[in-house]
Amino acid sequence: MKVFALDVSKQLEAYEVEYHVLQEEMSAVRGWKGHSPMDSYSPNDTSDHLARLQIENEALRRQKTELLDQLQVVLSVIKSCVSFSCTFCIVNQMCYEKYFQLCLNVVALLCD
Repeated sequence: MKVFALDVSKQLEAYEVEYHVLQEEMSAVRGWKGHSPMDSYSPNDTSDHLARLQIENEALRRQKTELLDQLQVVLSVIKSCVSFSCTFCIVNQMCYEKYFQLCLNVVALLCD
């Protein structure tokens, strides 16, 4: 489970970086002035490029949301497993104490 959670976290970080890069590209497209590499584009090319970036940005947001949801599920499962493990340890300790008490009873009966 820990490996899966780490994989999801790494993917989420990668998507976040990509999201920020896309935001910077969109800002550059919106604010281009003077002699920039965008000067060679026609306004239609620029708006098409911006539209594609917006679509990709929205897709990345959805993926980020899905990954966050998956991460929450994994964390919930991990929490449940830890809780189960603690409960198991308590029950195991109780069984050991009961076993020890029964052993003492057997010894007492044999010594009488």
